Amino acid sequence: MIYRMINLKFNITILVMIVAVLIVGSGCDISSNVKRQTSKASSDKVSQVIKNRELVSTKFVDSYEFARSAGVGVKEVDGHPVAGIVNHHSLAMDLQARFFKSLKATRPDVKKFVIVSPDHFLAGDLVSTHDFAYSTPAGEVGSLALDVTGIFQAKDVKVFANEHGVGALTPFIAREFPGSVIVPVYVRPEATRLQLQKIGQEIAEVVDEDAFVIISSDMSHYLSDYEARENDEITLSWIRSMNWEKLQSATDDYTDSAQGFVVLQAIFESLKHDVDFELLDYAISTDYGADANETTSYINGFYVIADSR
Repeated sequence: MIYRMINLKFNITILVMIVAVLIVGSGCDISSNVKRQTSKASSDKVSQVIKNRELVSTKFVDSYEFARSAGVGVKEVDGHPVAGIVNHHSLAMDLQARFFKSLKATRPDVKKFVIVSPDHFLAGDLVSTHDFAYSTPAGEVGSLALDVTGIFQAKDVKVFANEHGVGALTPFIAREFPGSVIVPVYVRPEATRLQLQKIGQEIAEVVDEDAFVIISSDMSHYLSDYEARENDEITLSWIRSMNWEKLQSATDDYTDSAQGFVVLQAIFESLKHDVDFELLDYAISTDYGADANETTSYINGFYVIADSR
């Protein structure tokens, strides 16, 4: 009888100790628990685990030129950038390199890049996403799919394998922001403004403090050098004045990402961001020795919070 009582007391003591350890170890840090729940709530619209191990091979950059681009100079950004425009034409690789190096100097905290790109080859639906990782000369970049109603998630790694609107940017992200992930969003010209506004509102819900929005865009296409430069002055004036109506109805004579600007405006309005545009670089393909009658131009820069300067 005495043995049984001792054994019972021993078992109760052990049970109390186990419960105490569990409470201290996992249940009672209320503030950290709330943080975890808040973090999950703010990211519900992106898949939390990189499930696909199939890789999109980044074939859009020359490895030698990519290595050389690491030496480009950084430009100081006046303010807190929350979004940006960057070219996807790899002829101007130095501009891409400067964009991400300058961003890193100002926002080394960025862990997630939401990239809104044209669906150049009409490979997906009106608005598409995927969660395939990218293999780049600087390492892998994981993708998280935007998980919202009305967006198509590609299940085959080949669907967007040729899409340079995202693929051409990933080597620079891998080099300057190792360990970060991207949320790719591809839009087709047929997507309606209402659809794109809705996607922008959904994206705004996953834009937390460590996120950055990119409009992947080249500007004027296939014009003469003279025509391109004239049009680019107009496009830059629209960007600086936040003339969303002009940007969103623009043709390839001005930008190849008119639909992306619909999404961007919706993001800013949802987040109630008052922003200024800060020009980082302007160039045209003839600056790199390309045909003066078949040009592509580039306007790169950052949208900074207006009161952060």
